[in-house]
Amino acid sequence: MYKVEEFVDNREVALFIGTLIQDSFRNLLLLGDLSAPMNKVSRAFKVTHGGEFQTGFTIFDGADVPVIVFPHGMTEYWLTIRNYVDTLGYDEIMVIYPSELEDDSSIPTPPPWLGWNSYNWELDFIDDAMRFTKEELEIRPLPEDLPEIKAAKLSDAERISEFFRKEVTEDPAFGHWFIPEQLESEMSVIAEDSGEIVAFAGTHFETPYTVQIGNVYVKPEYRGRGIGRAVTTAVTLGIIRTKRVPTLFVNESNEIARKLYESMGFEIYNRFSFYRGKR
Repeated sequence: MYKVEEFVDNREVALFIGTLIQDSFRNLLLLGDLSAPMNKVSRAFKVTHGGEFQTGFTIFDGADVPVIVFPHGMTEYWLTIRNYVDTLGYDEIMVIYPSELEDDSSIPTPPPWLGWNSYNWELDFIDDAMRFTKEELEIRPLPEDLPEIKAAKLSDAERISEFFRKEVTEDPAFGHWFIPEQLESEMSVIAEDSGEIVAFAGTHFETPYTVQIGNVYVKPEYRGRGIGRAVTTAVTLGIIRTKRVPTLFVNESNEIARKLYESMGFEIYNRFSFYRGKR
């Protein structure tokens, strides 16, 4: 009989991370939740059988609803994980899972929400997952009229939170995804004009081999001036200097952003579906 328990031993978490790294890009979100700084706003659980560790999953508490992150491909544990989540009494949750664009199998892994009848499921949005593939990052000269770009600090957290609350609350791909803990990576930047934040780029999470860029946003009236490229380049360069692979998600309908990232050296490697479940 399978049993679910919350991780309490960091050594077990480290062993789990080592297992997930073998398929790190498909388990990217799970690895992110287990690694600093996102482990401060995530809870990690292990699935055991006869006292022996089998797999694990996380619940991310940094969004507007709890986000349940399943380990890739391990369908034999889906029912156990879902039954445990059902006992937590959530009225609304989100589940994110890759669609395996690179999978050669003719029988793709079914998504975790398929057959989970405790909730009514609706697709929230789909993101293309991209990773940096060039040997070097091209650094282009900055336009002379560019707003000041500087590193974001923890002391800027409230200002940045307010920036997102005002600017992007209607965009389902943003809104609730910035949390102050992300600034602890020291790879977040802001663009300021007369002391006002007009653009931001930072990281969602880090893993031992990758860093996920996120929350790239430029106020509409400042677009078309190279600011988005400038702030994304700054963060990408910071990641490369740590000897890790920069990755990012971009909404599948955001063709302008995707073309920008492709021109910088990012390529699509998978696609992640974001589903919301309501009781």
